[in-house]
Amino acid sequence: RGEYTAAINVTATDAAGNVNSASSTLHVDTQGTVTIDPGRGAAGESVFNSVNEASTLHLTGTTEPGSSVTVEIQGASYVASVGASGAWSVVVPGTGVTSGEYTTRMTVTAIDAAGNRTTTTGTLLVDTENSVSVMNGFGGADGVISGSEASGGVTFNGTGEPGASVSVMFQGRTHDATVSPSGVWSATFTGSEVPTGVYQAPLTVVSTDLAGNTATATKLVSVDTATSVSATII
Repeated sequence: RGEYTAAINVTATDAAGNVNSASSTLHVDTQGTVTIDPGRGAAGESVFNSVNEASTLHLTGTTEPGSSVTVEIQGASYVASVGASGAWSVVVPGTGVTSGEYTTRMTVTAIDAAGNRTTTTGTLLVDTENSVSVMNGFGGADGVISGSEASGGVTFNGTGEPGASVSVMFQGRTHDATVSPSGVWSATFTGSEVPTGVYQAPLTVVSTDLAGNTATATKLVSVDTATSVSATII
């Protein structure tokens, strides 16, 4: 059992005592091999995100040169191309994987030149969703950032997927944050980063989760740092 060559020697002696010999080589191949290359997941899983959903998923691995390889995902089979070195690759259409957040099994089958069938399985981490939001409260009870509130710095808070990276943009300034395990992010803009005046300006938050999905939230921020003094002359 295995893959090797063996010599075969045959000697025949007939009734008259004549001896004749022959030899040959037997090639034994009773095993094949196939692997799936590690993916971007924390445990090496292949990852299918919203980018793949809108286009394709590319999977790769190795097998014996000359083998044929088939990949099965969610009941559909895809024939891989196999290079001279045994590296295989396959393109799975984005429509071939159901969207959502879950894991599913991939089955890869290789048949080598000797007819040996080898199968391996892997995990496909499907995550096509992401979300981010901005909480109220940054402008105090009236929802307007005053001069005194701006001078001390303004902290914007929101929610998102734990572990996601967040870019918070306001008036040409950007602060980066990471969503905490409890699903909350926070970014503080100093007083000098909040322009004075009376205006409304958008706060834009872009989140990228661990699977590479992006989500955007926008909230209108009201600012009034102007002061006015009036006097009555009698």
